Amino acid sequence: MKKLNSIFIIPARKGSKGMPNKNVRSLFGRPLISYSIEYAISVSTPKDIICVTSDDERIEKITNKYNQVQFIKRPKVLAKDKSSMESVINHVVKLYEKNRISFESIVLLQPTSP
Repeated sequence: MKKLNSIFIIPARKGSKGMPNKNVRSLFGRPLISYSIEYAISVSTPKDIICVTSDDERIEKITNKYNQVQFIKRPKVLAKDKSSMESVINHVVKLYEKNRISFESIVLLQPTSP
């Protein structure tokens, strides 16, 4: 198994009761999610992985603009109001483990707290 330093997980689901489409809304001319992505890029090393997990095609398009970032399509069951962050993190980590990649640490960067 290949062991890397850290995985930066940026969760950004489509649905939101309080503020619809908040992760793609513009803040000072940029989508909110871009702040978390760019921060992860600025502090990561070549032995880290940065990934965005979402069920939103718009977030996938934004993510694809960054070569250093991987996009993981989130299953609908993990994109509901009652879905736990723990289950989202477990989903991402297990996907990498299937590809024989493990991490020393997990960094969670929520776009709504840039």
